[in-house]
Amino acid sequence: MKKFILGLLVGVSITAAGSVYADDIVDSIVGKTIQGQFPVKISGKSLDTQAAVIDGTSYLPVRAIGEALNMDVSFNSDLGIELKPKGATTVPESPQATSVPAQPITGPTEDILVDPNLPVDKQISYLQSEIKSLEITLPISKYTFEHSQSNKELEESITRDEKRLAAMKALLEQLQK
Repeated sequence: MKKFILGLLVGVSITAAGSVYADDIVDSIVGKTIQGQFPVKISGKSLDTQAAVIDGTSYLPVRAIGEALNMDVSFNSDLGIELKPKGATTVPESPQATSVPAQPITGPTEDILVDPNLPVDKQISYLQSEIKSLEITLPISKYTFEHSQSNKELEESITRDEKRLAAMKALLEQLQK
């Protein structure tokens, strides 16, 4: 009988302690309704997995997108998800590396700033990566906006990203001269 009561007390204690942390889960996407699923295409090629829309935000399959973009995808519980070009190696910078001053392009929402301490080829690579990322996410955001209820925040985000993409392309063109 004592063991039964002891077991009951331990069970109640564990249950009570677990319910204290249940409120933290409410803020995550777990348990929220998926409003839609949409195919994802990269350069005209469809991915096997789809994007999910939850509360007006598109959630993309990171591994599928990374692999489609020929990138290595790794996960570390301490650091999170990391995407890097396949076969990327760290190249030590040479002392003769040429760099250009920072090139801010001020838009209505944020500045685009390229680190002036990086060699020009690294600045170009960074901009190309950012442009590629926006070229992937913008069509998905537009598709989501067109097929959902009017969402002012999503519309503003699309407008901001379109301006940012244009500014990055202009900066990339300047750097490539």
